[in-house]
Amino acid sequence: MLRGKKRSDSATGAAVEIRLRKRQHGATSIACRRDDGSITWQRSVSYFARHDLLHVAVESVLGFRNAFFGMVAAGRDINDFGTVDAQTGRKESLPLEAYWAEHIVGILQLDDARRERMPFVECQQLVRAGLTAQDLPMPEGFTEGALFGVREQFAALDAQWCALLSGETLSVAFPVCLPQTETGPTADR
Repeated sequence: MLRGKKRSDSATGAAVEIRLRKRQHGATSIACRRDDGSITWQRSVSYFARHDLLHVAVESVLGFRNAFFGMVAAGRDINDFGTVDAQTGRKESLPLEAYWAEHIVGILQLDDARRERMPFVECQQLVRAGLTAQDLPMPEGFTEGALFGVREQFAALDAQWCALLSGETLSVAFPVCLPQTETGPTADR
């Protein structure tokens, strides 16, 4: 099942079809097929499937095209994330959007762990604290309306994922084309 329309982003030309497969005993796999037909994949555990779906929601709603899935769409191998440069002994520097996405995803995973949604102000403070600790700015687009949109997009993707049986696959196009409507109780204008 393909959810959302696949499109190339006008700025980077990057688009990717993400295929998450449920396997036995909590194992999963992720395969990403790029517009050029190339594929990168990895075996994983169920935790990362939901983490990856949260990335899809965050990066799509906030328009990040240089975060995890944008870099994959542009040719990065999934297995290369988090690797250490043999010469410097350090992890490589990532685009600012990748740091933003990872911080936001990490904080939103607290919602899941607590089984309740934290208020926007608390979420914003936690994201800001994490970014400030690394001398990184706060993304301007991280608003209450955007957070509502991320949570709604993730809830829809997560419901599809949870409904799958072992051996089934969820296909998601990235970036997800979202309807141009107001999000949340009040739209940010």
